Amino acid sequence: MGFVSILLFALGCVHCSITCCSSAEVNKHFFPPGFKIGVANAAPQIEGAWNEDGKGETIWDRYAISQPDTIYDHSSPQVASDSYHKWREDLEMVKEMGVDHYRLSIGMDVLFI
Repeated sequence: MGFVSILLFALGCVHCSITCCSSAEVNKHFFPPGFKIGVANAAPQIEGAWNEDGKGETIWDRYAISQPDTIYDHSSPQVASDSYHKWREDLEMVKEMGVDHYRLSIGMDVLFI
C-alpha cells in the first residue's frame, strides 16, 4: 500500500470514529467482514518516567530538552502520557475500544536497564 493510500485509510478511520461511534468502541459495521483493526503507540510519546527504575535518558529526551522550540507545545518525553505509571488504564482503554491488535512500543532504555 502506498503512502497516499495509507493516509486516506487513516483519515477514513478517524472520520468513522468521530461520526459513527458514540462510545470508545470501534464500529466494525463500516468495514468488510474479517477486517482487522489495530492501534499502536510510540514509546517516546507515551512512556514518561525517564529517570525511574534505572531507566536512562534517551537521545529523544536530550533533544526535547535542548531544543524545546522544535516541539509545537514544548512538551517533553520525560513525562509524555505517563504510560509507565498508567499502563493498566491504557490497556483497559484499548480493551474498551474493541480493536483486534495492539502494537506496544517499548523504548530501548527500558529494555537495557
